Amino acid sequence: MAEPPNALTDLLRGKTPQDAYEALKREQCLAAAAIQHPNLVIALIQETDAAALQSQARGEVGGTPPYWIVIALLKASYLNDRARGLLAINTVDRKSDRAN
Repeated sequence: MAEPPNALTDLLRGKTPQDAYEALKREQCLAAAAIQHPNLVIALIQETDAAALQSQARGEVGGTPPYWIVIALLKASYLNDRARGLLAINTVDRKSDRAN
Protein backbone atom coordinates (compact mmCIF):
# COMPACT_ATOMS: atom_id res chain seq x y z
CA MET A 1 0.00 0.00 0.00
CA ALA A 2 1.31 3.44 -0.93
CA GLU A 3 1.94 6.05 1.70
CA PRO A 4 -0.79 8.74 1.61
CA PRO A 5 0.29 12.31 0.90
CA ASN A 6 1.06 14.31 4.00
CA ALA A 7 1.85 17.92 4.82
CA LEU A 8 5.61 17.30 4.83
CA THR A 9 5.81 15.53 1.46
CA ASP A 10 3.43 18.14 0.02
CA LEU A 11 5.87 20.83 1.18
CA LEU A 12 8.69 19.22 -0.85
CA ARG A 13 6.75 18.20 -3.96
CA GLY A 14 8.03 19.74 -7.20
CA LYS A 15 10.92 21.62 -5.60
CA THR A 16 14.60 21.62 -6.48
CA PRO A 17 16.91 20.38 -3.71
CA GLN A 18 17.85 23.99 -2.82
CA ASP A 19 14.20 25.06 -2.76
CA ALA A 20 13.25 22.01 -0.68
CA TYR A 21 15.91 22.91 1.87
CA GLU A 22 14.72 26.53 1.97
CA ALA A 23 11.09 25.41 2.40
CA LEU A 24 12.05 23.12 5.30
CA LYS A 25 14.05 25.93 6.88
CA ARG A 26 11.24 28.48 6.39
CA GLU A 27 8.72 26.09 7.98
CA GLN A 28 11.12 25.47 10.90
CA CYS A 29 11.37 21.73 10.18
CA LEU A 30 15.15 21.37 10.32
CA ALA A 31 17.20 20.02 13.22
CA ALA A 32 20.25 21.99 14.35
CA ALA A 33 22.64 19.75 12.38
CA ALA A 34 20.75 20.48 9.17
CA ILE A 35 20.93 24.22 9.76
CA GLN A 36 24.65 24.00 10.50
CA HIS A 37 25.40 21.94 7.37
CA PRO A 38 23.04 23.04 4.60
CA ASN A 39 25.28 21.74 1.81
CA LEU A 40 25.17 18.21 3.25
CA VAL A 41 21.38 18.33 3.50
CA ILE A 42 20.98 19.67 -0.04
CA ALA A 43 23.34 16.97 -1.37
CA LEU A 44 21.34 14.27 0.44
CA ILE A 45 18.09 15.64 -1.01
CA GLN A 46 19.62 15.68 -4.51
CA GLU A 47 21.02 12.14 -4.26
CA THR A 48 17.80 10.74 -2.82
CA ASP A 49 15.64 12.45 -5.43
CA ALA A 50 17.83 11.03 -8.22
CA ALA A 51 17.63 7.51 -6.74
CA ALA A 52 13.84 7.74 -6.43
CA LEU A 53 13.47 8.92 -10.01
CA GLN A 54 15.72 6.09 -11.26
CA SER A 55 13.62 3.60 -9.32
CA GLN A 56 10.44 4.96 -10.90
CA ALA A 57 12.01 4.85 -14.37
CA ARG A 58 12.74 1.15 -13.86
CA GLY A 59 9.06 0.64 -13.06
CA GLU A 60 9.64 -0.19 -9.41
CA VAL A 61 6.74 0.38 -7.06
CA GLY A 62 7.36 2.51 -4.02
CA GLY A 63 7.03 5.92 -2.47
CA THR A 64 7.20 9.21 -4.31
CA PRO A 65 10.49 11.13 -4.50
CA PRO A 66 9.34 13.53 -1.73
CA TYR A 67 8.57 10.53 0.48
CA TRP A 68 12.03 9.05 -0.20
CA ILE A 69 13.56 12.42 0.69
CA VAL A 70 11.66 12.64 3.97
CA ILE A 71 12.77 9.13 4.96
CA ALA A 72 16.42 9.95 4.12
CA LEU A 73 16.28 13.19 6.11
CA LEU A 74 14.73 11.40 9.08
CA LYS A 75 17.40 8.69 8.99
CA ALA A 76 20.10 11.37 8.93
CA SER A 77 18.45 13.16 11.90
CA TYR A 78 18.02 16.33 9.84
CA LEU A 79 14.34 16.82 10.69
CA ASN A 80 12.90 17.99 14.00
CA ASP A 81 9.67 17.29 15.88
CA ARG A 82 7.76 19.94 13.92
CA ALA A 83 8.59 18.05 10.70
CA ARG A 84 7.45 14.79 12.28
CA GLY A 85 4.17 16.49 13.14
CA LEU A 86 3.68 17.53 9.51
CA LEU A 87 4.44 13.98 8.44
CA ALA A 88 1.48 12.84 10.54
CA ILE A 89 -0.99 15.19 8.78
CA ASN A 90 -2.72 13.22 6.02
CA THR A 91 -3.50 15.73 3.26
CA VAL A 92 -5.76 13.40 1.27
CA ASP A 93 -8.43 13.87 3.93
CA ARG A 94 -7.86 17.63 4.02
CA LYS A 95 -8.13 17.94 0.23
CA SER A 96 -11.37 15.94 0.09
CA ASP A 97 -12.82 18.09 2.89
CA ARG A 98 -12.14 21.25 0.86
CA ALA A 99 -13.81 19.76 -2.24
CA ASN A 100 -17.14 19.35 -0.41
